[in-house]
Amino acid sequence: MYGASMLAYLQRMLDGRPQNFAESQAALGETVELLLELSTTEQDPTWHGEGSVAVHTSMVIDALEKDLPALSDRFDAEDVLSMRLAALFHDIGKPLVSCTRQSGGRERIVTPNHAARGAGYLAYRLPEL
Repeated sequence: MYGASMLAYLQRMLDGRPQNFAESQAALGETVELLLELSTTEQDPTWHGEGSVAVHTSMVIDALEKDLPALSDRFDAEDVLSMRLAALFHDIGKPLVSCTRQSGGRERIVTPNHAARGAGYLAYRLPEL
């Protein structure tokens, strides 16, 4: 069963309260432990100069929240909740698969199949969503 803080946080998002990464990580990290690892999961600077997966995810969430008011007449509350969760979890599989490989004569950080691994990881933690 989900913790009260997780359910309360999801309800606040459903009710229209904007999310941010730090609050999401605090409220949902006990159930979705990989959220806590995003801060230490680095990305290749060639594609993600912003740094860690946490910084990237925070930027995605901020961009979505900035755009949501202009979209409010097109989507209902459940659609918005789905978009917020998608923004939060879109790279959740990266800590599971992140590794370095040689490519083009230099070492690169890669995350093969992170989307599929993330979906599988979430399937066991968020079945009611």
